Amino acid sequence: MKHERLTTSGKLFNVLILMAAVNGLAHAFDGRILDQDGKPLGGAVVYDLSRQAMSIYNNEPGKTGHVGRCLSDRRGRFNLSVEAQTGYVLARDMEDRFGLFAITPSQADLTIQSPGTLSGELWSGPKPLAQIEITATLLSDCRTLHYWMKTDTNGAGQFQFRNMIPGSYVIQTIEEVPQVGCCFNRVATRQKRVDVLSDQTTHARLGGTDLPYLAGTLLSTEEKPLHGVWVYLTPLSTSLGGEPAVYADVTNPSGQYAIHDIQPGTYQLHLYRRLARESGSRVLDKAMTVTIDQASGSKRTAHLQDFKIDLSPFMPLSYGQRAPSFKATLLGGTSFDLADQLGKPVVLHFYATYCSACVQSFDFFESLQDRLKDQAVVLGISIDQDRQTCEQFIRQRKVRHPQIFDGPYADSRLARQYHLVNIPTTFIIDTKGMISQIDLFGPTLEKYIREKCLAPNTD
Repeated sequence: MKHERLTTSGKLFNVLILMAAVNGLAHAFDGRILDQDGKPLGGAVVYDLSRQAMSIYNNEPGKTGHVGRCLSDRRGRFNLSVEAQTGYVLARDMEDRFGLFAITPSQADLTIQSPGTLSGELWSGPKPLAQIEITATLLSDCRTLHYWMKTDTNGAGQFQFRNMIPGSYVIQTIEEVPQVGCCFNRVATRQKRVDVLSDQTTHARLGGTDLPYLAGTLLSTEEKPLHGVWVYLTPLSTSLGGEPAVYADVTNPSGQYAIHDIQPGTYQLHLYRRLARESGSRVLDKAMTVTIDQASGSKRTAHLQDFKIDLSPFMPLSYGQRAPSFKATLLGGTSFDLADQLGKPVVLHFYATYCSACVQSFDFFESLQDRLKDQAVVLGISIDQDRQTCEQFIRQRKVRHPQIFDGPYADSRLARQYHLVNIPTTFIIDTKGMISQIDLFGPTLEKYIREKCLAPNTD
């Protein structure tokens, strides 16, 4: 660990402290930094969090240039000028152990506890979940410290965090749900509170219980499965601070969802997904109250809840209708005819370079075309203000998948044909030339193409 050098001369430092104290901007906080055996810890950094915020991710502090600090001497003694008489300080010793302490009006011995370990496993009903992101966030009264860790589950659904500050944590599973808000969003799909003790390993199991589950299917009124809908439950009351616990799933290409391991209680059930629309917001957002209970003597009580969604207010282009045909010239000068693509799925992604979410999405579409190779066509359609801006962007990003310039938006023939309102927007056209899905992004989009458009015997 590298500690910052404190190079201010002692005389000047004392003058600054005196001036700050006169102006009511600083207060002295003295004490010693000790280990659990009472041994002084020299060279520890003590940070003033009384007013300044600090973030620590996987035990690596973020930018700390704005945070006041000092070093403890060989006897563990420190003298810190804090901005407020109440609040917290954070101590970090030479072995990268952390301790969070309340500021006291008199000298204090601050004992850094040995770190703890948190290990656990993640299940969804009877199935372990691999490669799911897990976060652990410290709960404390110190509002100026954000201390959190992140890891992924292994093939057996197991995870572990080491060298944690002892205390209470909220552990969450974080999954990408691209339909929430815009094309790249991540949500908590499970949550649990655990206590991590000094010098001990705490075990936490998420899921894999005999608790009830909720399952069902989402269809349009035309009996078409609705994929990529975030189905989630939030309790009407929660004992945890901050965000309430979340139980969630995303409907698969057949429109099915299953939310396992739900504590009995009363919840708000939400359906959420972006959908193309002729004007205004293009969000499917429905909510209802549901009660999850456990039948007496029963294991894994099933609660079934199907939905039929009228998509007509959202989708001037219906699922299953023929995609509007068009011919155009690619940026490289080659002609493109949508009718020539029959037999392959086609992904149209409308974008403009002034849209940050669109720019963010480009790496995905580029890699998607690489992974699908000749099995599908990924086509970018720019509605930028001018062709030069589009061409410069494509050149700088070294984009390889085919591109059409059809801007600006007000004059775009394709934007009118596809009833484009906002960007980014995607249209998935199946092997028969029919509109298959609208507004899927990221891994959800790729999964849909592979499971519904490229799988053998796909209807």
